[in-house]
Amino acid sequence: MQTHDGWLVIMSKPKAELDAKHQLGNQGFDVYLPMGPARARSQTPAQPVPLFPRYLFARLTAAAPSVMPIRSTRGVSQVVRFGTQMAWATDPLIQQIQEFEARLLAAGTPGRFKSGDRAEVLSGPFAGVTADVLKSDEARVVLLLTILGGQQPVSFNADILAPV
Repeated sequence: MQTHDGWLVIMSKPKAELDAKHQLGNQGFDVYLPMGPARARSQTPAQPVPLFPRYLFARLTAAAPSVMPIRSTRGVSQVVRFGTQMAWATDPLIQQIQEFEARLLAAGTPGRFKSGDRAEVLSGPFAGVTADVLKSDEARVVLLLTILGGQQPVSFNADILAPV
C-alpha cells in the first residue's frame, strides 16, 4: 500500500457528517470536520454546521493504517476518488481550512455589526477587503467600499464578514 502524509477526502451520507466523524474516530483515524457558523433562523443561538456539507477528512494512523474500513463505516458514503486515485488533501491545505474555520467561528453570529464599525470580507470576490459598516440587520451588512475612486455601498451576507 502506498503511504500518504495527507488527509483522505471522505463523502458522508446526507446529514451524517457528525456520525461519520465519530465512527471514524472510534476506529482510530484522525478525523477533521470543518465547521462554520449556522445561519440563525430564530433568536436562539445556532449550532455550527459543516463548512463543506457531506465532506470530511481522515488521516491514517498507527491505530488505523488501512483505508479499507472507511468504506463500510456508518455514516460514510464513499472515499472521494479522481478516476482510480483516492483524493488526498495536503497538510498545508488542511491548515488553511482550519485557519479559515477559526476566523469564521470567531466572527460570531450575524447582527453583531453597527454603523461605524470596520469589517473584513472573508470569502467571495471581495475576500480580504476591509471597509466601514454603513448599516446592518440580522442577515445583511452594508459596507462602504472605495471602488474606482468613489465610495459605494455594497451589501453582504453577515456570515461572511468578521469584525476588525
